[in-house]
Amino acid sequence: MTPATVIHELGHSVVCAAHGFEQKIQIDPMSATSYCYSNGMEDNMFFRAFGGLLASVVMMAPLLSIKVRTVPWRFIPLIVLSISHAVNAGIETVMYDFYITDTIILPQALMMVSLVLFFGLLFKYGKVEVEPKRSV
Repeated sequence: MTPATVIHELGHSVVCAAHGFEQKIQIDPMSATSYCYSNGMEDNMFFRAFGGLLASVVMMAPLLSIKVRTVPWRFIPLIVLSISHAVNAGIETVMYDFYITDTIILPQALMMVSLVLFFGLLFKYGKVEVEPKRSV
């Protein structure tokens, strides 16, 4: 779990509280979960989307600094987290029922998106070179 996950859940809780409902965030070593004690917030598209959007914007904000953008080990994780949470926001908004009930397919798919982005950016900007096999 990353701090972006807590920010993601905070986004859901902010919308819940703004609508006047009681909310809670539960954090454990592997995940964070927000609870909104209402009978209709899960139908609110803004509630669904705002967690991922907030995490995406917060992770993207440091990229406004030239000191962050010019150092690959600073910008690669931030871009990966930002894009991953934006994708998560889209999925959570459009396929909410599946998102809430699935504990296998979507987490693995989102992890694959993150890994592909991370290694793709690492090979492109991180000075990582793949050496060809040398014949003896």
